[in-house]
Amino acid sequence: MSDCLRYNRLLRAAFTYGATGNLDARLTYGYLWNLRGTDLQIGPGIGGKWRFAGDGRRSPSLSFSFLYASNSRPGGRSKEHDLGTLLIVQYPVRPVTLLANLGRVWVSEDAPDLRYIALAVAAPISRRALAAVEYIDIDPLGDGPPGRSHGQAVLALVYNSSVGISYSLQIGRSTRAITPHWNTTLGVGWKF
Repeated sequence: MSDCLRYNRLLRAAFTYGATGNLDARLTYGYLWNLRGTDLQIGPGIGGKWRFAGDGRRSPSLSFSFLYASNSRPGGRSKEHDLGTLLIVQYPVRPVTLLANLGRVWVSEDAPDLRYIALAVAAPISRRALAAVEYIDIDPLGDGPPGRSHGQAVLALVYNSSVGISYSLQIGRSTRAITPHWNTTLGVGWKF
């Protein structure tokens, strides 16, 4: 591997319960294996999503999402309890769906809170699979130490099985780094 590349992998698991057609509850857990730097446990976390306008499929929709997570470094004492919220705009334009996310993360430590913006285009590639291209921008709010600003371009593939289990693969590349930073995310989700 080239010296200018940093590579990490994140395994995520999410259990989602659709309480109603417009309300989901979610339990999450993630683990980041970092080949250069410290590993990170992301979660356990609890969250939810409420779609308060539209149907989420054929007409434009608006949703509010939140996630509370406890993050820590294995073997270390550093621990954060973060709360993140998102406003999600979904606009179907056949054959793709446009998505925009605007959110904020309240960081519990002595670090500034974060602003989160993401824009995505998703399209089905088969009856059970979809592909998405996304740009994510995360910036610190207020004064604080530099280094938490982050931009990333992501390509994602998601496959939904017939028993409610979904599998996802994401490949991302930092867009605001002195040296390129690549990462992959493998996800498993279960909707029950």
